Amino acid sequence: LGSAARDPAFAAAFLEEAAFGSKLSHRAIVRVEVCFQFDDGLFQVMELIDGPDIRGVLARAATWGHAMPPALAAFVAHEIADALAYIHQFERERFSPVGLTHRGVSSDSIMIDRDGRVRLLDFGIARARERVAGLAVVSSRGSLAIYRPSGSRVLAHRRVRRLGAVLSEMLGANPQGRLNDALVPRELCDLVGAMLAPARSSRLADLAAVRARLSAASADERALALWWRQFVVDAEHRIERAAGPMEGPESAYGLAGTFGGERS
Repeated sequence: LGSAARDPAFAAAFLEEAAFGSKLSHRAIVRVEVCFQFDDGLFQVMELIDGPDIRGVLARAATWGHAMPPALAAFVAHEIADALAYIHQFERERFSPVGLTHRGVSSDSIMIDRDGRVRLLDFGIARARERVAGLAVVSSRGSLAIYRPSGSRVLAHRRVRRLGAVLSEMLGANPQGRLNDALVPRELCDLVGAMLAPARSSRLADLAAVRARLSAASADERALALWWRQFVVDAEHRIERAAGPMEGPESAYGLAGTFGGERS
């Protein structure tokens, strides 16, 4: 982290971020294994996820004509909504009075591992830049910030809106953000509209309600795993035809080169 690691405020925020991440225990959240300071460096070790992020999957799927089925997109969003609801509750109950918050949900912070499981990562490398009323405000290369507890409702709005943007992306929204209602079920179109409503007063901001509506519209984990495995098999066949048989780790589900790099 270079000179930033020698900044006491940065180091404190980084270590506090790691302490928060290490306390989280949810099936869809990537674990923070250990964080330590050595000489002038700060290091964080996270669980290794063998697989690409959703952005890479969608880009490759579009190239090959593999649209993600709406029910599977809903399942991915449901898993992330469940993780966000868990984080939100965790902050309120066990990490007061100052909460470190995951606020950068995007298609490159959601991964699918080799077994087809949905995983949320990218708590970011916290960067302490200023102090407001004695509390650190952490900008982020990834997705952490430190907020006053009174900001909980605002955070719920932000999280729902960002998850809505990812769901819209997975459902194949056009550049103007419109969904094809001939391909996407009405209940999902309505849900995306409620999650992305411009006016906060009109926006669905209850993560539990979002989770429940996604659950009603989603497939199950087995369906995602089957779709994902077929997608990977097709990916390997296409690569083999283009460049010859693959050998070694590149032939595994991670397909690091295919999807723009393995994340961990």
